[in-house]
Amino acid sequence: MGGAIGAAIAFVEDIAKQNWVTILSGPKEGRSFILSKPLTTIGRDEMADIPLFGDLSVTRQHAALRMEGASVAIQAAVGAQVAVNGAPTHYTQLRDSDMIHVGSIAMRFHQKATQHATAVPTQHWKTPYGAPAQPQMQVPPQAMAAPTGRLALTVTTGPHAGTGFSFDSGPIKIGRDIGCRIPLPMDGMVSRAHAELGRAGTAWVITDLGSTNGTYVNGVRISQQALVMGDIVSVGQTAMRVDGV
Repeated sequence: MGGAIGAAIAFVEDIAKQNWVTILSGPKEGRSFILSKPLTTIGRDEMADIPLFGDLSVTRQHAALRMEGASVAIQAAVGAQVAVNGAPTHYTQLRDSDMIHVGSIAMRFHQKATQHATAVPTQHWKTPYGAPAQPQMQVPPQAMAAPTGRLALTVTTGPHAGTGFSFDSGPIKIGRDIGCRIPLPMDGMVSRAHAELGRAGTAWVITDLGSTNGTYVNGVRISQQALVMGDIVSVGQTAMRVDGV
């Protein structure tokens, strides 16, 4: 009887699981939270819908995830730091596989493929999330210039934040192995040989090497993709901005 009840609960939860986040680091690593409420709070408060402990830079009411029609948006509380795909933000509508950093804690947003994100008029949140926020205007990476010469990467989030890399030629392996040309030994979510950068004609291309947790460009999981300046490459908990010239 108990097993049948458990299976029924799991079945109902799976049906309701249209949007959810999975914690990738911190004490709750591996746990997923289904976004079933109009407003899902994130913070160090024990009463938060997604409680995040172990990082004092996370405030008690740090951010919230809001359902906006079929879309989900994240908004930071006043003075709180949130990043999406390595880019600091106060308000952003999320896409499937977006990487979210709240303090040092990483999580990934998921949305079922059957969900069709449709923007609806934003009903701005009130205290503690501050004055009405306007959605950030983001320039599509395709509109930026593609790097054709020296490639520079800057780590924007993760345990290696602030580290810079610059290369004239490939191949360039990215991974936890210290022998990689982009070594990320402190990121436990990165595979030993996670991805590789190389030249394809005049363009720089990134290729996933069968990593456990995948390689993402601007929040989209890829197997291989040409890069343009301004792209955000995410591996494990690490996000890197492409600054090639």
